[in-house]
Amino acid sequence: MAAHVLLEAEKRGIRLYLAGANLAYKAPPGALTADLRTSIVEHKSAIIQLLVARGESHQIVHPSTKAKTGGPTPETTHDGAWGALDFDSDSKRSPRTPRERILAQLFSESLRRECSNIEENFFDLGGDSILAAGLIDGIRSTFNIEIPLSVLIKAPTVAAIACYMEQNSPSEMFDVLLPLRPTGNSPALFCVHPIGGCSWSYAGLLKYLAPDVPLFGLQARGIIGNSLPAASMEEMAADYLAQIRKAQPNGPYHLLGWSAGAIVAHAIATMIQDEGGDVAMLASLDGVPIGQPKLPLPSLESERIVKCLRLVGYDKPVSDPSNMSLDKVSDLLHLARHPLAALSLANLAGMVRTVLQMSQIIHTYVPEKAFKGQLIFFQAERDHYKKPLRSEIWKPYVSGEVFHCQVDAQHGDMMQLGALDQIGPIVAQRMRKFSTSYQSTNHD
Repeated sequence: MAAHVLLEAEKRGIRLYLAGANLAYKAPPGALTADLRTSIVEHKSAIIQLLVARGESHQIVHPSTKAKTGGPTPETTHDGAWGALDFDSDSKRSPRTPRERILAQLFSESLRRECSNIEENFFDLGGDSILAAGLIDGIRSTFNIEIPLSVLIKAPTVAAIACYMEQNSPSEMFDVLLPLRPTGNSPALFCVHPIGGCSWSYAGLLKYLAPDVPLFGLQARGIIGNSLPAASMEEMAADYLAQIRKAQPNGPYHLLGWSAGAIVAHAIATMIQDEGGDVAMLASLDGVPIGQPKLPLPSLESERIVKCLRLVGYDKPVSDPSNMSLDKVSDLLHLARHPLAALSLANLAGMVRTVLQMSQIIHTYVPEKAFKGQLIFFQAERDHYKKPLRSEIWKPYVSGEVFHCQVDAQHGDMMQLGALDQIGPIVAQRMRKFSTSYQSTNHD
């Protein structure tokens, strides 16, 4: 029998009660943001995890049913909160973390249909025991973790499985080398983070790449723990190249970078060539060298935080910027459903430090050497309509042709679905073309 769940939304937090069970979940203090609906949905995965741990399925119920379930009566509810909540509509959420994106892709492959809602039930979408076995096998080969069939039956959504994995496997979310698809027989695609330092969004490329192409993201140091961000472009490129070679010791290498990451990818590519290595593809997602004098950093912490928000693509108005804090940043990112909303306050502090340091490096860096080969440049057309082609900026730093591809998107949306539908097939086609010619040459 399903455990009935009663959520009590209070001014001081969110509580969970399981009817007829001696168990309660209370969200941490301050977890309730201005958007009550978002806050409750954000904690839904933690709630489901508790139920999975107890071996129970889950059902969220409205307080009007509390008499039937035997749950406690809410004592201090947020004014009008319950009437505004609609858990069915709120649960229609797209993947945000790399783990959720990869799981959604595995769901889609197993079901042979699109699965873009992380709250959709695998079995309601047509899954059965045979397809479940295939999904479990895919999860095992991709994440190197075993998901028991009993867990899939009790937690049959992307969100619930991602939460289970977070609790039962080491987190790779902030590793410098982020494995988005760690295995495959073909040369991998390595994607360098934009200025925010995280590479989770590159998981959106998985659906376009051939199944045997591994995919890795490179992420900035300094976001978590006591590690410090790189002090120079040379240090950053050398660090990332060492990480790349852990996954793929020899070329040919395929490199891609978005925004600031494109400049780092170019530096890595020339470093590989200097050492006699082979770079088969270099692609830039609307990133170009700047080479300008260093800009002074804001002196006030609140001003630094606001600058960081702008650098990571948050373009909405900020009220009272002089009083901006990390708590307020977290709330803004959650309300905007920004990919960086998953960061804790400690990680947000690391991100601010890393973003500001990287902005200084990128703003002043001028490539010393030209890349020996071709470069694919994807221009965010909505930001640069009727302006000079930004791809021209790359010509002094590339010995071969610069292929210009217009993308109907803004710079900050290059890894959103509409832009991915334009970028993904071109990247995949380039990699297939090289792979075919490379195999033919080696065979001869």
